[in-house]
Amino acid sequence: MAGQVSSSQRAHPLPTPPPQTPGHPDDQRSHSPPPLPPAQVFISYGTEQTNDSLLQYYGFVEPDCPKDQYVLTRALQWLPAHVPPAQLEPRLRQLEQANLKQALEKVSF
Repeated sequence: MAGQVSSSQRAHPLPTPPPQTPGHPDDQRSHSPPPLPPAQVFISYGTEQTNDSLLQYYGFVEPDCPKDQYVLTRALQWLPAHVPPAQLEPRLRQLEQANLKQALEKVSF
């Protein structure tokens, strides 16, 4: 019958090696150096990482990260949805008078 395995086709278990006595030449443990004491492991993610990339790629942020920067693009499109008009209009007029309104196209902080 298809799908059946005969007794001659069954895999035979491998023989168990004989127990080794300590100090026997085949015993690799007798030739191993003593284990090292526990030590602290340090991981470096590089010195140029910002919190934005650390969070995106590794899932954490560093407090007081010296390279921390976030770039917000098209802030003029974003601001009206999040800032009340009574606060936004006077601030936009001030930026326009100082020729800084175009700077809101790309803001780094």
